[in-house]
Amino acid sequence: MKTSQEIERKFLLKYLPDNLENPQKIYQGYISRTPAIRVRQKGEKFYLTVKEVKVFNRMEFETEIDKETFDKLWATTEGSRLEKVRYTLPAGNNLIWEIDVFEGKNKGLLLAEIELPSEDCEFEKTDWLGEEVSYSATYQNINLTS
Repeated sequence: MKTSQEIERKFLLKYLPDNLENPQKIYQGYISRTPAIRVRQKGEKFYLTVKEVKVFNRMEFETEIDKETFDKLWATTEGSRLEKVRYTLPAGNNLIWEIDVFEGKNKGLLLAEIELPSEDCEFEKTDWLGEEVSYSATYQNINLTS
C-alpha cells in the first residue's frame, strides 16, 4: 500500500493544450464519502484509495487490487461514479500536469491538477489555465459524482 501526503493545486482550463498525447480512460466510483473511499480503473490497472475529506493538502492511502475485487466493489458505487480521460504534460522541475476531460454528466468540464512536493513549491502557470479551484469542494471528484 502506498501512503502519501497529497498536496494538489487544481485549475479550470480555458482551453485544452495542443500537445496532448497518450489519453488514459479512468472510471472511478465512491464507496464512502467520509472518509472518501474510491475504486478506480485506470487503463488495465485497478486501485482502492482512501483519502481524507479535505481540500488541497490531505493524506492518501492507495493499493492496487485485482479486477475481480474491483468488480465486486464497483457494484457498490452505483450513483457515485464518474468517467474522464486523463492526459499528462510535463510542468518543469520534475512536476506533471494531469489534464482531465470529463465525460458523462460532467461532459465539457476540463480540469488541470498538479501535485506538489510542498505547499510553497513554485510552478509555471500556463496560458491555458483558468480559475484556480484548489480550495473549492465543488471540484473535488467525489462531489462531481452527485
